[in-house]
Amino acid sequence: MMKFSMRLLIMILLKIFLTIVDSDGEDNGGSSNETLKLEVWMAFFTWKIAFNHIKQWAHQQGFGIRKERSEKIESKLRKQTIVYFCEGVYNNQSKKTNKPSKTHCTNCKWHVNLSQPTKNNQNSMIFITTIVDEHSGHSLDPCACRFEADKVFTKPMLDDIEWMIFIK
Repeated sequence: MMKFSMRLLIMILLKIFLTIVDSDGEDNGGSSNETLKLEVWMAFFTWKIAFNHIKQWAHQQGFGIRKERSEKIESKLRKQTIVYFCEGVYNNQSKKTNKPSKTHCTNCKWHVNLSQPTKNNQNSMIFITTIVDEHSGHSLDPCACRFEADKVFTKPMLDDIEWMIFIK
């Protein structure tokens, strides 16, 4: 009988559990009542799980996120920055008109850096290496995030629409 270290056994069981939890491929929009944590050196098994966890945490806090710059080595993603979805500064290139901008850039500094080191990382884990939790130019509103998630068409709604379109 093979001997497993307790740590290895826990890692395998955790990976199986997270794969089962994430197997439906859908984001529940942070509808869980569980309060999520976001800390430096948190580890994730896949990029998808990492992004979904950060997305759900951000929605609980009251803001949305998007992927920003990334770094690939030998066509494999190794680093990724996640930012507030309206991050950036509006730069009006059009000097001819003084029309107000429709952009939502807020110059918010919030971001998270993820990294998947190639050395001393036998399980190919993805780690949070930096969290800058500074917001500016916007308010944090969890209700707005909940509204955004709820206004999406559900699968049954899309099925009904498809049925109405193709039956007629």
